[in-house]
Amino acid sequence: MNRKIILYAELVLIGILAFIGGFIRRWIADDGLIVLRTVANLHAGNGPVFNAGERVEVNTSAMWTFLVWLFTIPDQEHMETLAIWLGLFLGVAGIIVASYGASVFHESAALIPFGAVVYLALPPARDFLTSGLEWSLVIFYLSVLWLFLVRFPDKPIWIAIWAGLSWLVRPELALYGGLAGLALLIQHRKELRSCLKIVGAGVAIPGVYEIFRMGYYGLLTPHTAVAKSASESYFGRGIDYLGDFVLPYYLWIPLALVVLTLCVTVWKREERLSVPVLVMVGAAALHTLYVVRIGGDFMHARMFLPPLFALLCPVMLVPARNIVSGIASLAAAIWAFIVVAGGSQNYLSWAEQHVDPDKGAVYEPEVWSSGTGRSLDELPRTVDYYDALPNMNKFDRAMHALDEGDAFGWVLEDRGRAEWRTLKRDDETYPPTIYWLSLGYTGMSAPLEIRVLDPIGLSNPLAARQPRLPEKRIGHDKELPIDWQIAFSSASLENLPPEASAENIRRIRNVIANDPAIQELLASYRDPLTPARFLKNIRFALTGGRTIEVNPDPNAYKH
Repeated sequence: MNRKIILYAELVLIGILAFIGGFIRRWIADDGLIVLRTVANLHAGNGPVFNAGERVEVNTSAMWTFLVWLFTIPDQEHMETLAIWLGLFLGVAGIIVASYGASVFHESAALIPFGAVVYLALPPARDFLTSGLEWSLVIFYLSVLWLFLVRFPDKPIWIAIWAGLSWLVRPELALYGGLAGLALLIQHRKELRSCLKIVGAGVAIPGVYEIFRMGYYGLLTPHTAVAKSASESYFGRGIDYLGDFVLPYYLWIPLALVVLTLCVTVWKREERLSVPVLVMVGAAALHTLYVVRIGGDFMHARMFLPPLFALLCPVMLVPARNIVSGIASLAAAIWAFIVVAGGSQNYLSWAEQHVDPDKGAVYEPEVWSSGTGRSLDELPRTVDYYDALPNMNKFDRAMHALDEGDAFGWVLEDRGRAEWRTLKRDDETYPPTIYWLSLGYTGMSAPLEIRVLDPIGLSNPLAARQPRLPEKRIGHDKELPIDWQIAFSSASLENLPPEASAENIRRIRNVIANDPAIQELLASYRDPLTPARFLKNIRFALTGGRTIEVNPDPNAYKH
């Protein structure tokens, strides 16, 4: 049979398996709904913001935000469904493209699946083929970068342009784009004009967006990097997070086979073919180290999926006639069958024994299924799913009260029961404001006229500048006190929550109104965007934009 026909049949089979795996587990995460509120504001003409009138970039992936916006222009009533389908399409395409790139790399007449089987066997890999988040875009980006490196080594400008886009997919993907760019510069080091063209092609698009980001948002990075303090080191937590990914699935078995196969298949290859592998594997190693350094993530496995995928790109398909790769593929298939049969219980059972429920990573689909009283097979696919959460009790009544003139909404938890309450308005300084930890379902359930803030800092620059709390879960380890929440609104000081202090709120409002650093921070994202403000924001981003800290104790300020 023709070699190409066999290859295309294998690619179709891999695509079908990826589609089935992703389709069965299709869902929209709460964090995916955060993206959709930004998209809704774009559709409404408010700009790429989470709250109208406040320029805060709550989504890490700028490219994913604008892709979802473009994809949902024809139908804004079903954004959740369209975001799920866009993710599924990109994820399936990414796995197919990476497999095709592996076939180009190996140049063998007979190839068999290996890396594709390893990746698709993992439950979190199938979960994050959708979710409404950018992870499918990430693996699609990596797969195209891999294909460009092996298929078009004589097109350095194409590679440089794609490498530059890494910063817009996710900032940490600059590791991959940067190494690819460095490899191009080394290859063309004797040609000054070619090097200048490569650099220009690589920085043009991200450079333009970076100027926009600094002038519009007043930051060098997405606001999520500030909220999660991504510049700090938490190696102990990161090692635990790595163990949470590798140990429950015995992932060290296929990883050892991957390393062995890479050594055998890359050894003594010509430089043109070895460089792409070094770029992808080297960047994957650096990416893994970065994730460990920042302490991992609060979602099980999520942050390790991209470096794993990059590592697997060269071995998505492997030569069938090579004894090492043949045995490795057979062993991986047996491992994959066992892992798929165990499903998500592989992790859930392991986590019961080894994961701290207050600090460790959580299996996100299970969190929302159990929280709404559903089984793990009933995953959320629209925002309406989240209405069944106990903390959405009387949410609609609170929205009506805010629409009628109240200023502040929060969840009152009393004797195991939660319900939304509101406070009356005292002035017109701020729009109606609600606070809750989970921004996605509250943000998509609330009108765009309602300001939706969180105490951990994703949409709230004051909360993002709070000190980290070591006893909290990574990514959720900041908390703006209730007094600050109320002070940062137009609420009156009557009928306050039991834990709030009117006197403290007055002190905090005085601090917010008079502290120069806080005033500069607020102006950077709340002042009207004039040319002068744009230039001030660029200067702010390059100086103190990210380093401003907010002390939760108002007595620490001299006002």
